[in-house]
Amino acid sequence: MAADSFIGSGLGAEVDIMAFLTSRYLGLCAFGAIYGVMFAGFGLAGGLGTYLMGVVNDTRSSYAVALDVCLMTSIGAIIMMRPGPYRYQCGFLNDK
Repeated sequence: MAADSFIGSGLGAEVDIMAFLTSRYLGLCAFGAIYGVMFAGFGLAGGLGTYLMGVVNDTRSSYAVALDVCLMTSIGAIIMMRPGPYRYQCGFLNDK
């Protein structure tokens, strides 16, 4: 039950976190363009990943290979634990 809550919170917050971190690390001068590209990649990966998982299952009769590839994304999660201090501390008020 607790795991379900944490998974739901994580899945619901990913787009919000992406917008917040984009504004804090990359500023607001080109926020719309940068966030648009990131969100397009996010949506494309979500749709394409589901399709490719199905293709792998159809060709290999198993999800093992696809899940091994998904497991490698944990490297990205580990990298995101240490991004460093914000570049733009106060958002639009002190945007450089």
